[in-house]
Amino acid sequence: MEGIFRQTGARNPKVRQGPRSGVDTSLVEIDKKVMISSMDPVSLIPEIGPEKSAKLSVHGIASDVATSSIQPRFAMFDLNLPPSLTDRTLQVYWRSIHQTCLALGISIVGGHTGRFPGCDYTVIGGAVMWCFSSPDEYVSSAMAKPGDDLILTKSAAIEATAVLASSFPNTVERSLGVEVLDKARRMINRATVVQEAAAAASVGIRQNGVTAMHDVTEGGVVSAILDLAEASRLKATIEEESIPVFDEVRQVCELFHLDPLKSLGQGCLVIASRPNRTNVILQRLGRSRIPASLVGTLSKKVGHSAIRKGNKESRMARPKADPYWNVYWKAVRSKLR
Repeated sequence: MEGIFRQTGARNPKVRQGPRSGVDTSLVEIDKKVMISSMDPVSLIPEIGPEKSAKLSVHGIASDVATSSIQPRFAMFDLNLPPSLTDRTLQVYWRSIHQTCLALGISIVGGHTGRFPGCDYTVIGGAVMWCFSSPDEYVSSAMAKPGDDLILTKSAAIEATAVLASSFPNTVERSLGVEVLDKARRMINRATVVQEAAAAASVGIRQNGVTAMHDVTEGGVVSAILDLAEASRLKATIEEESIPVFDEVRQVCELFHLDPLKSLGQGCLVIASRPNRTNVILQRLGRSRIPASLVGTLSKKVGHSAIRKGNKESRMARPKADPYWNVYWKAVRSKLR
């Protein structure tokens, strides 16, 4: 990967933050402003349908931009569609993209659409979103400081739980009951960090509060914490028992033999904060009805990031691959319902 990061075309002094491991956004100076942008795949997961898939995709990219403390305002979409996808399905999918962007205040300004042999579900394209900021009004995951606290919002494995429950409802209901199924399926509406990023940043940024944010995606909360720590060249020390895991998440993950701490977690936000502002940030999140937990600290990089459980401390290591994908496709091939 390091070889890829070194091959980035022409150098330009206006690029404040280009491709780097562990960062959500790119930063480019434009006149007296900074353009903040991010790009991700967009998906259509047949088991959860076009409407929910589109909403999940939009919030995934919007969440990346929102970790800067600035809300996304513009978007472009590239859809590379399977020839088998019907016009009706495309209409439902695109209407959901439009409605989700409208609700977030995002203007769609262009893109590309086509059908191509060889394209298949679930990834059917990509999108980029961006916004503009004054030079002193944003943060990135590379800006955390030694001594910062680490906060996690909501729960680990939100997206993995929601998609598995929505994709295989009969399996979940039969094993865990209808109440757990309903709670787990509704979690798809919580697979975004746009609101909590804004709430946390409203306390203040940089020395006044939030120094860095990173949303949890593939590899779960463990990978996201390591991303933020490594991007900021710091060491993270985490208390495993402090990491929030909703009861329905724990039950669904146990059913599918998933480690919730290392599984797809869109909807959970990692926040680095100045220690004297941590309680204020937690209170602000609470007033916004966003549960959050203090889970650890950052320090100067001496040795490896560590995770503690009781009296035992071990090196924090990211999974080689998110176990969610293997579980999802295994369930599809087994024709679970």
